[in-house]
Amino acid sequence: MAFTSFKKVFSPISLFMLALLHFSFVSLSVYVDNETETNALLIWKASLQNRNQSLLPSWTLLPNNNATNSSNNQNASSNPCSWFGVSCNHAGSVIRLNLTNSGLKGTLHEFSFSSLPNLSFVDLSMNELFNTVPIDISYLSKLKYLDLSFNNLSGKIPPQIGLLINLEVLHLAKNQLSGSIPLEIGHLKSLNDLSLYANNLCGCIPASLGNLSYLTDFFLNSNFFSCSIPISLGNLSNLAYLYLYDNQLSGSIPPQIGNLTNLVELDISNNSFKGPIPYSIAKFEKLTLLQMNQNQLSGSIPLEIGNLKSLIFLSLETNHLSGLIPTSLGSLRNLTNLHLYNNQLSGTIPEELGNLTSIIDLELSRNQLNGTIPISFGRLSGLEALFLRDNQLSGPIPPGIGNLMKLTALLLDANHFTSFLPQNLC
Repeated sequence: MAFTSFKKVFSPISLFMLALLHFSFVSLSVYVDNETETNALLIWKASLQNRNQSLLPSWTLLPNNNATNSSNNQNASSNPCSWFGVSCNHAGSVIRLNLTNSGLKGTLHEFSFSSLPNLSFVDLSMNELFNTVPIDISYLSKLKYLDLSFNNLSGKIPPQIGLLINLEVLHLAKNQLSGSIPLEIGHLKSLNDLSLYANNLCGCIPASLGNLSYLTDFFLNSNFFSCSIPISLGNLSNLAYLYLYDNQLSGSIPPQIGNLTNLVELDISNNSFKGPIPYSIAKFEKLTLLQMNQNQLSGSIPLEIGNLKSLIFLSLETNHLSGLIPTSLGSLRNLTNLHLYNNQLSGTIPEELGNLTSIIDLELSRNQLNGTIPISFGRLSGLEALFLRDNQLSGPIPPGIGNLMKLTALLLDANHFTSFLPQNLC
């Protein structure tokens, strides 16, 4: 018992002391001379693969032809502030490095992060960087923006990245990173943009990410995450964009997701979520995109979905949803795409769907819908695609369907319609 208590006290203290020692070292390194920063950049440049062409041609020391050259010329020859992609502060220290899409191929292991302690902005995206993200990147204590996306980086995300407490933007998307998300990323309390999509990341989404209260953009899509959505994500009240699609997430959608009242886009499609759509989605008054398709959701579509007045795109197809299509959907006047196909919906198609004056694509195929096509569909003047196939619909096809001049795709087969097609459709 005494040993357990000791561990509980010792662990936080140890972490605090390690962090203190880490930043003590960094703070001692903040005041570096121009030559140290210059050499650090040139050494990294030399480690990159040139591929028979001039790489970063401005990253070169000017020749010093005369030993008696003025100090001004000497400073110019060793100052990287005029180099491509490099910006400095008033003291001449490097603070920004922007080399996005610069044809760089190599690793970050020869990059001396400790020699460039004043860096606050690093964008090396859209290059061909490979190998791992070095743990020494944690020495950039002033870093606010880090973009290493669209490269070929591999290995795990180093836990030491959680020491970059000033970080506001972290983009590691479109690489080959593997393993789980370090719990330590939850320490980045200033983070507002976290983009880790299109990697090989796996495991559970850490509950510690619920501590990122300033987060507005959160992209974890196209990985191999499993487990359920942490309830703690309901704490991210500033979140505007949440993309979790194309993973292996399971369990039910937590009702706490309704706390994300600033959401503009929510995409959790192509996972294995089960259970009902929570009624708390009624709070998403700013939501323009809602994609929950290709899951195993069941139960009825909540009537409250009609409260999402800003909704433009609604995709609930390929689930196990049952019951009636709610009439409240007819109040979504901004809706352009409504996809409910491949479910177990029954009953008649609500006449109120004819109020969707902005609708372009309406797909209700492969359900158990019966009755007739609402006459009100003839008012959907902007409709381009209407898919009603594989249902139990009957009766005549309303003549107004033939007056939809923008209609280019119409699927009505595998139903029980009678009479003839409207004249303008033939």
